[in-house]
Amino acid sequence: MKIEKGKFYRSRDGRKWEVLTTEREAKANIVAMDEDGDIILLHPNGATWDDKSRSDYDLIAEWTEPVEIPWSDYPTWCKWVAMDFGGEWNGYEFKPKEEKDYWDYHYEGIIIPIHHNFYPRNFTGHWTESLFERP
Repeated sequence: MKIEKGKFYRSRDGRKWEVLTTEREAKANIVAMDEDGDIILLHPNGATWDDKSRSDYDLIAEWTEPVEIPWSDYPTWCKWVAMDFGGEWNGYEFKPKEEKDYWDYHYEGIIIPIHHNFYPRNFTGHWTESLFERP
């Protein structure tokens, strides 16, 4: 992963970090700041340490906004939501199984189409990555 100034990244502990600079003349040349104003120094690969040690502060991926699912707008029996290959969302009483090009619920429980006004927000993945369980 290439780390660039001005971009946001997710650390191993799930926090959002903005890279302020990558141009320090030091071994740990990346300076990043989280939303609380905490500052960290990182190596060019996004790691806190230059050896094989892992840290909660290591940058592990570019930041993506979390998927917002409006569970309170769904019936209480709706325990799962998933997007089909056509981009439409459904609610399921029981966990559906991924098939070749759709979610199969084996006629167990209830399935309901979700109106587009109540689709989960910020989902940018493939339909096969869209299965979410109610917390």
